[in-house]
Amino acid sequence: MAIVRGRFIWHKELSSLNKKSIGSKFKTIRQMLNKMYPGEYTRQAVVNIPDPIKQFVSYQGLKNIEENIKKPRRNMILNLKNHYNVPTALFFPDEANEPLAGFFLGKHEDEEAYFDDFYRKAGTIHPHDPRERTALVRKYPELLDYDGDLDEEGEEIYEKDGGLVLDRVSIEFVMRVYQGTSKNVLMEKRIFDQYVLDPEDIEFIEQTIKFLSDKHKQKLESKQSLDKSKTEALLLRLSSLASKFR
Repeated sequence: MAIVRGRFIWHKELSSLNKKSIGSKFKTIRQMLNKMYPGEYTRQAVVNIPDPIKQFVSYQGLKNIEENIKKPRRNMILNLKNHYNVPTALFFPDEANEPLAGFFLGKHEDEEAYFDDFYRKAGTIHPHDPRERTALVRKYPELLDYDGDLDEEGEEIYEKDGGLVLDRVSIEFVMRVYQGTSKNVLMEKRIFDQYVLDPEDIEFIEQTIKFLSDKHKQKLESKQSLDKSKTEALLLRLSSLASKFR
């Protein structure tokens, strides 16, 4: 299966990026791109690309921009943003017709594959998919019966490192009891109803459950070992008693 590259910058990531200086924005974007396309967006790789960038910036010049030592001129900003395939509004928000809600970060030729992959994984079109609905319906006929959007209430959903991330989620715990040999479910009990938590807490909960599971396993093994010792002691005692009657 082909590797899908690119990611969508919105919500918290976009807010964080907007707070940065122009130089820091370029540095962050370049580093993100180089993570997705290893070796293609190092400083040296950027200054070595064909014109028009090469005639405007050197390696030291790009470093000075990224480290906020020198403020880039408008034509330099436009050339760099074109090479990185990011919107002008990220650098000149006052000139935009409307606030920037988000943007695809990646090579232009990877954009369609990214949104197709999002649809396959999420089961719905991305709320910022730039393609017209008619084109999407031709590609995905099932959308004729779909009139909803990804639930963004409270701006819970954003993307990080190429995957969907939530500000908060609802979870519940259900305990199932299985028969040891047949694996048939003997009992199912909801331990906790749904409640809201930070997604980062999920890893902690998983670790806690694993810890309890490991402790329980150790307890069972210890009990089995103790039972074995008791059995051996009992057999030894019975053997000793039996010898007295011989």
